[in-house]
Amino acid sequence: MTATTQPSMVRVISLSVVAVAASLAFPYLVHLLPAGQGPQVGATYLPIYWAPLLATLLFGFAPGLAAAALGPVLNHWVTGSPPAFLLASMTLELVAFVVLLRLLLNHAPRNLLAAPLAYLTGRALVTASVWFSSGMPAGSWAGLASSLQTAWPGVAILTVIGAALVWLSPRRPDAR
Repeated sequence: MTATTQPSMVRVISLSVVAVAASLAFPYLVHLLPAGQGPQVGATYLPIYWAPLLATLLFGFAPGLAAAALGPVLNHWVTGSPPAFLLASMTLELVAFVVLLRLLLNHAPRNLLAAPLAYLTGRALVTASVWFSSGMPAGSWAGLASSLQTAWPGVAILTVIGAALVWLSPRRPDAR
């Protein structure tokens, strides 16, 4: 390891730690909100996506991927949410979200709709993979449609945050 790569690696690791901490903090704080009679606030506002989105757009791909890959497991260990049966699919969705976000912004750096497109595409890809791997159960696509109805406020939040950061960004997130 050379002297010029060490500060860069230290920076990426430090930013990844911040991103992973945010991936714990956002869902925890949002889950403190009263859920009322409807679905859980996490399924509505999608706070587990906020840290990977912010990390990818502000810090780069590696910190965003760290938040996406570690966020669900750490949240489960600390808070019990998401439940164990959702850990694998939620982690895959978050990783797909970050990868797709990166690909969309590499192709069109000023894409103001990159965040919702990455979210929706990632959800559809993971649903399709579960559908194929589980013998094509009938309820998979209906479950996706139902969860998207619940999550429209969260998709709006991802859209606003993503568009604002893309709009205000003077250059690509990984150009640093």
